[in-house]
Amino acid sequence: MNWYDYKKQVKDTDPVAGADIEEMESLARKDSAGTRQADKIYEARTNLGLSRGYVAKAAGISKEELQQIEEGSSTPSQSVLLRLSALFHLPGEYFIQDDAFEEDGDRKEIKNLHSFKKKMAAQGDQPK
Repeated sequence: MNWYDYKKQVKDTDPVAGADIEEMESLARKDSAGTRQADKIYEARTNLGLSRGYVAKAAGISKEELQQIEEGSSTPSQSVLLRLSALFHLPGEYFIQDDAFEEDGDRKEIKNLHSFKKKMAAQGDQPK
């Protein structure tokens, strides 16, 4: 019996247990999406070589709040995500939609980050 058949059987025989299964799956999906978003924010910042202080200031938040966001223990507001995407020169969907970019797309975006960093350095505008 696969998971879906088991889940259906539990729901049919014990609605309370079925509701518990649904709740746990929902929490797991939320946790997974939040962790992926946190990883993307951290990866974008570190790939550009930007300090947490610089990014926090540009996003209008404290370093501590940015650290919590990167660790996945805090969820950024939409306005913070928009400021981060503008700072990193990434589309806003990059941090919001889990399936907005396939793995190849992620690599392409990270490559664009490296190109942007080189361009900034060549102009003498390297943030710290």
